[in-house]
Amino acid sequence: MSNKKNFDSLVYIHTMPKWLEAYLDDPHSDYYTWSKDYERLIVGKQLWRVWMIDEFGAYWIELNYMDEKGLPVFHTIKIEHGTYAFVETEKYKVIYLMLRTKLVFITIV
Repeated sequence: MSNKKNFDSLVYIHTMPKWLEAYLDDPHSDYYTWSKDYERLIVGKQLWRVWMIDEFGAYWIELNYMDEKGLPVFHTIKIEHGTYAFVETEKYKVIYLMLRTKLVFITIV
């Protein structure tokens, strides 16, 4: 279930997660694109709007750009704790996912 929530900060990505650095030079890895996108976020030195806060409190941003062939690329990226800083701004709406759980009790006789 998702709601919209007011959020009053932009995100500045300043550090590559250590575990992700290993994949920057491995185009055959499943994490290669993610590592390159993270690098793009850092090198660009831009401020990003949070797109979504997931049910675990992690922040996601949208990264959209044109690739080397001139084709549009649309990615959403979960940013790692400790790799970003917040910059206060005017409030805007973000998607906020809420974890819905049901408690089920089973009695074994």
